[in-house]
Amino acid sequence: MYELSKRQKENKAKASGSSKIKEVKFRVRIDEHDYMTKLRRAEHFLFKGSKLKLSLMFRGREMEHTELGFKIVNRAAKDLEHVGQPDGTPKQSGRHINMVMSPLPANKRKLLLTKEGEIYDDDDDEDDDDHNEQQS
Repeated sequence: MYELSKRQKENKAKASGSSKIKEVKFRVRIDEHDYMTKLRRAEHFLFKGSKLKLSLMFRGREMEHTELGFKIVNRAAKDLEHVGQPDGTPKQSGRHINMVMSPLPANKRKLLLTKEGEIYDDDDDEDDDDHNEQQS
């Protein structure tokens, strides 16, 4: 009985889709190479089917130029339109500008920025080394 209910929960979770929200953080004075690196990562998240939160944080005097922040977030949304669509317009709350994007249907998503060999694993942050060998 327990195993049956567990399988039903797993199937229900798979049917509802991925509700994970991944976040990519930008700054106002981001360099072009850093921007493209973050954009490739964001493209990967949307391609895998996760929702994406684009976040931009201001520091100090950067608050005087909020239009630059909106410009960066809108540019990122435009650059990612081949894998996702914005759920709304960018909103400013305090020192942050946030926008959420949802992935397109699986048959309409295209990888343009990421090469096939560069597909990231979701477990990139975990260390796969065997620590037992180092202790002996």
